[in-house]
Amino acid sequence: GNIMIYKTHQVSALAITSIMLSIGLEPSNIIPYYQQSIKEYIKLEEKLPFLTLDTLPFIILFIVSIGALLPDLDHHKSYISRKIKIISFFTGFLKHRGPTHRLDYNILFFGFFSVLTMEIFNNPILSYIIIWLGIGSILHIYGDMHTKSGVKLFGKKTFYVLPKKMTFVTNSPKESMWFGIYITIFFFIMFYQYNLFTVIEELINNFK
Repeated sequence: GNIMIYKTHQVSALAITSIMLSIGLEPSNIIPYYQQSIKEYIKLEEKLPFLTLDTLPFIILFIVSIGALLPDLDHHKSYISRKIKIISFFTGFLKHRGPTHRLDYNILFFGFFSVLTMEIFNNPILSYIIIWLGIGSILHIYGDMHTKSGVKLFGKKTFYVLPKKMTFVTNSPKESMWFGIYITIFFFIMFYQYNLFTVIEELINNFK
């Protein structure tokens, strides 16, 4: 089939997010609105010492890895639909790679709920989590643009990120190759930019 496997979705989303974070492409740097979220997050360190600015990238990556599965709730056989049957019961009637795979709908949906959470419920941290879930969801769409089916980003024209000859089908050697490329990028950035070992050591020390 033309459905990218969930592991490739997660790894490609993590690789792109790690690149974004390493060059400062982070919501609070681009949209001052989210600076309040970071201020509130820093306050949490008093109660939960492992929530520091050093561990924030790893928390973001975890959120993105969940967001990167969300669009496939429209497919009953997808990994996330099998795990969260109650949600897929409501989304299962959707056409696969339909509304949940549209770029404009994703921006509107996650943007709306992020602003609503900040303004109505006065919860900057949850608002920030929603934005990263949205980024994960959009990176899922980016992942699907590697496949033979491509994605109808705005409902009509099909978009790809690769020349058609380089696109792939599920579980093919080409998909494995892209999985390898993205996981290499991800771990390279994690070790060299974020000193993965040091952060793990700090976390262990905090829990001792």
